[in-house]
Amino acid sequence: PVPDNWVRLVRNGDTLTGFTSSNGTDWTPTASVTLPGLPATVFIGLAQTSTSSYVLGTATFDRVQIIGTQNALPPD
Repeated sequence: PVPDNWVRLVRNGDTLTGFTSSNGTDWTPTASVTLPGLPATVFIGLAQTSTSSYVLGTATFDRVQIIGTQNALPPD
């Protein structure tokens, strides 16, 4: 079995900061990047990958939450 892994991405202006948690309560910052000119509207998605080119990877995403203004429109 794989342990629960929580991730959080926080945007502050044009800076994105990633956090991780093993319990969804205690968060540790892991990385931060500033993207000058980041538009006000961005599209997000979830992805999963395998560590091998020959093995199909699977994942389950649950408790996904987006806080802020949202549109359910895909990018053009």
